[in-house]
Amino acid sequence: MRKAKIICTIGPACLSEQTLTAMCRAGMNVARLNFSHGTHEYHQQAIDVKAKCVVVNSLSGITARMVSRFRSPAVIIGTTTNEKVWRKLNLSWGVIPVLSEQYPSLEIVFFEGLKTAKNLLRLSKGDNVVLTGGRTDGIPGNTNTIKVETIR
Repeated sequence: MRKAKIICTIGPACLSEQTLTAMCRAGMNVARLNFSHGTHEYHQQAIDVKAKCVVVNSLSGITARMVSRFRSPAVIIGTTTNEKVWRKLNLSWGVIPVLSEQYPSLEIVFFEGLKTAKNLLRLSKGDNVVLTGGRTDGIPGNTNTIKVETIR
């Protein structure tokens, strides 16, 4: 089991959808923007999702804490199935910890995460939510999926 997280720096060479997809499949856990290349307007494209919140589904809480370190302008909802991890997430900057059930598939995890975000933050139609997650078999260390959903 891999204990290290892979943080990728996103710059001009890897902003295409194909490259980002390949990076996710190769094991990228967190993407950060490299502002030393390009103009401010260029990087604004990557931020234009205008998410109201980021829902981080994490068994160990590590991914939620990593997202917290980047001081996201969006609210971070950290969901976990472990009560000890839930308590630790209370200490992370900008994270609203949520104790959840264990679900059989990532689609259900994302559906429940979106429902939680709607209820906690009173999101309205048209608001964007970024969802992250990975394996649902109870093995931590595999957050490898990022999805953007729009509230309907």
